Amino acid sequence: MSTTSSRPPLAAALPRILSGESRSPLAWAWRNMLSWPGCLLYRAALFVRDSLYALRLKRTHRLPVPVVSLGNLSAGGTGKTPAVLLLARALEESVLAPRGATLALLSRGYRPLPDKTEDSASNDEARLLAELAPQLRHVGNKNRVAAARALLAEEPSLGCFLLDDGFSHRRLARNVEIVLIDATRPFGFWELLPRGLLREPPSALKRADAVLLTRSDLVAPERLAALRTRVRRCARDEAPVAHAVHAPVSLEAVWPHAASYTSAAAREPYEVRDKRVFMLAGIGNPEAFRATLANLGAHLVGEAIWPDHHPFRAGDVQAIHAKAAAAGATYVVTTHKDAVRLAAHAPPANDPMWRYLKVEFQLTEGAELFWERVLARLASATESR
Repeated sequence: MSTTSSRPPLAAALPRILSGESRSPLAWAWRNMLSWPGCLLYRAALFVRDSLYALRLKRTHRLPVPVVSLGNLSAGGTGKTPAVLLLARALEESVLAPRGATLALLSRGYRPLPDKTEDSASNDEARLLAELAPQLRHVGNKNRVAAARALLAEEPSLGCFLLDDGFSHRRLARNVEIVLIDATRPFGFWELLPRGLLREPPSALKRADAVLLTRSDLVAPERLAALRTRVRRCARDEAPVAHAVHAPVSLEAVWPHAASYTSAAAREPYEVRDKRVFMLAGIGNPEAFRATLANLGAHLVGEAIWPDHHPFRAGDVQAIHAKAAAAGATYVVTTHKDAVRLAAHAPPANDPMWRYLKVEFQLTEGAELFWERVLARLASATESR
């Protein structure tokens, strides 16, 4: 059955261009000619940066408390925000709470939260973390070294920092290095930016203390086994490689407090089975979200794909709603991260219903070795101080 689609050209074309799926003359030219100069410059810049740190010409700053870094090799969505929440809970419960210590999250920083969501394109992750983990102290600052030191001066009880998106951030020393690799799009189409999505080559996994293969349930077992073998060749022998999934938990209302909106009660994720669903996604890897909906049994009748962090405006909401209604959709289903950017807008008519899929990050295979390694490294760092 044909589906409707609403895709800004670049957001739709880039993954298809980089993967080789698009065979247009422009796509061929980008892969084989136009992107090479930028890729070579990027590779040279990485070499210079790594050399400066190796020769100690650029300084790595060490804090008086342990730092746990969570990051990824490639640009685009690996589902890191749910992983941050899982790791934060584990660190607080297993390591910090028994000592009366607290945890803080350090990120690159977001623009100040404006009065209107439509004015911001980059604060969705901050809003999502504030909603799901209000007790977690979250500091966004491009200078994460200065931010950490300022926070330590304010809060003597701080016992650990969680460094968000920290793998390529070399200025701040870390005691535990965790790297996420999306099993549905591993190694960023095997090329460095801008010819692919890799921020660093796979050999950089030698720096990792542990690796998580995310969305491992969305790929065939033989493909997952091949990926695991490749990661094992790149990573250190002692670094565990665990599998993780973004398990659907519930379908939640995008506008739960709107008086004119239909019941805001949470529904089971399998509520979409055999239902006509219009997918909305403004995230780094919409293909993984599409696969999740398909696994839930949704009958996808259309989709609207936008760039990661897209600042939805009122006109976008109305246009998407019109397309969904025209396709006969029962539901418009989006992600939690997209929902926080949609929440400031007035809800459209109740038909079709707008819902977001709430997920929970769960470790499956290799979980025991992963936690053993992470907690042992953290305990060793704590004892040495």
